Amino acid sequence: MSKELAVGLCLFDPFYSEDMRQNAIKCATLLNRVWPHVFFIELIYTPKHLNSKSIKSELPSGVNYLQIKAKSVMFVKEQLMNICARHAIDKGYQSFMALDADILFDDELWPQRIISRLEDYKVVEGYKTAEWGWNPDTDECMIKDRSTVRVFFDQNAYGGFPGGAWAADDEFWTELGFFEDLILGPGDALFAASLTDRYAKKNPVPMADKVLTMRAQKLSESFVSQFREYEQKIADLVGHKFFYANQHVRFLFHGSKKFKYYGQRFAIMEGFSSQELKKNKAGVFEWVDPKSLRARLMESYFCAKNKHLDWNVSVPCICNRTCYTGSKHYEGGTREHPILLSKINQNFSIDWKAECNI
Repeated sequence: MSKELAVGLCLFDPFYSEDMRQNAIKCATLLNRVWPHVFFIELIYTPKHLNSKSIKSELPSGVNYLQIKAKSVMFVKEQLMNICARHAIDKGYQSFMALDADILFDDELWPQRIISRLEDYKVVEGYKTAEWGWNPDTDECMIKDRSTVRVFFDQNAYGGFPGGAWAADDEFWTELGFFEDLILGPGDALFAASLTDRYAKKNPVPMADKVLTMRAQKLSESFVSQFREYEQKIADLVGHKFFYANQHVRFLFHGSKKFKYYGQRFAIMEGFSSQELKKNKAGVFEWVDPKSLRARLMESYFCAKNKHLDWNVSVPCICNRTCYTGSKHYEGGTREHPILLSKINQNFSIDWKAECNI
């Protein structure tokens, strides 16, 4: 049996999202029919008020299942994928693709296309074009776009849809892997930027700079410094040896964009430092202070996102008006209304447990 390529999916679902779980089951099932080298890593939460129901019994028997446990709620995709990749490499696989658990390939030749590209490139984005938010019942989608790497090669600039389908050889996963401290995203955008920024001649400002400053207004200097070190490691290990696979994918619909709060959620990250985190025995981050304002806001955000609730945390914004994190403003030509974590009352409370029926 060939061990050229393992494919990894992950799930962390602290407030039980039926959409996410059904997408993950569908994705794993369709992948496994074509390619019997699928790994699925799931994070189970130990606190009683969080979802601890495993998806294992609903996955195809041929899927390699891994389970780890943690106490804290945050984005852990990059951590889980690094753990899963190194597990697969230890099993003898020569390469690994980290795939979002809601992606469907258009045909059954995708493994051969990925493997073929990896013969010449160290990192491969798993598609050429994508549809995001695709609904199989209506055949409609929210966004159609080219992959980020394809836009780079077409236009020598950053753009397109970064998505979550990254394949790389065993050296990449054992020596480097994903940058793990992105506990509220945007991991795919920053990973794509770390590959293309130094070569994208048409970007007056590197995309990574835009993401780090626009989406999280005041990250700590130590955090930004850590990411810069990671970018340099990418340059040293990968250089210009990245490309995309010539195929189309669909990202399954899993809830309205309204409830993802893409702009507002990054207020939580203002001033964030990696020193606020510690790794547990499984290799997953947990909060040093689980009762901190940031930890509580993070949990309330995930509750609202997964349960499709209004995230109504009232805070002062940089325009000196009191707004809600779930609201949008269009003053001064800005699409999102920047909210500063430092201005949130330290006695913040929200009855999100009651809203989630916990």
